[in-house]
Amino acid sequence: MPPKKIDESMFRSASRILAIIMSFEPDNRARSIKEIGEAMGLSISTTSRLVRLLEDRAFLQKDPWTQKYSLGRSVFDLGQVLLGSLRNDISAIAKPYVDALRDTLKLSVALEVLLGNSTVLAYAAWAANRPSFSPAVGQRMPIHVAAGAKAILAFSSPEFVDKVLQGELARLTPNTITDPEVLKARLKEYRRLGVAYDLGEGTLDLHIAAAPVFDHEKKPVAAVAAGNLAHIIKGHFDDAFIAHLKETAAKISTRLFHNATEKDTN
Repeated sequence: MPPKKIDESMFRSASRILAIIMSFEPDNRARSIKEIGEAMGLSISTTSRLVRLLEDRAFLQKDPWTQKYSLGRSVFDLGQVLLGSLRNDISAIAKPYVDALRDTLKLSVALEVLLGNSTVLAYAAWAANRPSFSPAVGQRMPIHVAAGAKAILAFSSPEFVDKVLQGELARLTPNTITDPEVLKARLKEYRRLGVAYDLGEGTLDLHIAAAPVFDHEKKPVAAVAAGNLAHIIKGHFDDAFIAHLKETAAKISTRLFHNATEKDTN
């Protein structure tokens, strides 16, 4: 059987219901039925009917003292479901963007994800010229060394940075920064640039750059990293490379509902 046509009145009601819910953006200011109706251009009777339907389904809740309405428990529950899926599926969300960057740069590209007090290599799109000593997917990355980890730290709170840099910092190569104060100064520069670097600090023969990925709370939760052998990069990443890297990280951030209209870098 052909799909049943949606009744025009049903479509209109659904559109109005969605518009009422969305009208509480961005601050969820409590409003009376009259205020909601006036904002939507609806009659009091129509507004009352739709609001009470939303209240019955817990999409709106009424303050018993003011008799005004605000968003209800069901909206919160749906939001938690969405945020949970974003946290769990960040690798799946990022994969096509990471793959596309690999194809553009013709280099291996990786996604580092913040996990507690360290980062983990969550996904990698390997290029044909992948170095044999590249880290494996699932491997934890040194928080004071890996480019992605430093990109995340550069945009994290000072309290979090102090916490993860406590204790002795292991020296992995002669280039590894082991002085927390020197590293913090470097992180300030990375924040200004919007990109962080690992110039032979983790593996002497690799030079890596990384750009941070932000979530809906404007917190850095991951980073996109790419690079090549040190004797090819020689500590220099051209403007096109950095632009592609930042653009990819920004696209993934947008998928995580980061507000792209506000700058997180200087």
